[in-house]
Amino acid sequence: MLVLVSPATAWWMTGPVANNEVGPAAVSNPDDYDYMVRGPEISPWVENVVGGTALVLVVLAVLGLAAEARRGRWDGRWWMPAGAAVAAGVIVGLTARVVTAPVIGANIGGGMMILFGLPLAFGLLVGSAVWSVRILVTTSAAL
Repeated sequence: MLVLVSPATAWWMTGPVANNEVGPAAVSNPDDYDYMVRGPEISPWVENVVGGTALVLVVLAVLGLAAEARRGRWDGRWWMPAGAAVAAGVIVGLTARVVTAPVIGANIGGGMMILFGLPLAFGLLVGSAVWSVRILVTTSAAL
C-alpha cells in the first residue's frame, strides 16, 4: 500500500501551480500558458480528498511497518527495497506535477524530470526488484 500511494501523496503535497503566478510577469489569460502535457481537469475537492487520503495511508503504513519492525515481525532486510520503491513513486508523482505545470515558454523542469527523474525511478524499481529477489532466494535457501 505504501508504494502504491506514494506517487499520489507526492503529487498532492507538491501542489498546483496557480494560474496567475506563472513566471515573473503574471498572465491574466490561462489560454496564454504552455503545457508540456495538459493534466486532467480535477476539481479541487476531489484532489484534496484523494491527496489527503493518500497522505493518511502513507502515515498509517509507515507507522504500521515501524510497529511490526519493533515487534520483530518485519524483516529489516526489506527496508531497502521498500524504500527504493517508495522513492521511485515519489519521483513519479513529482514528475507528473512538473510535466503538467502551466508555463510561459519552455518547461525546462519537465524535460529534466523526464530525462533524469524517470530513468532514476526505473533504476530504483529495478534495484528494488533485484534486492527483493536476493532476499527471497537467501530466505528460501536458509529453509
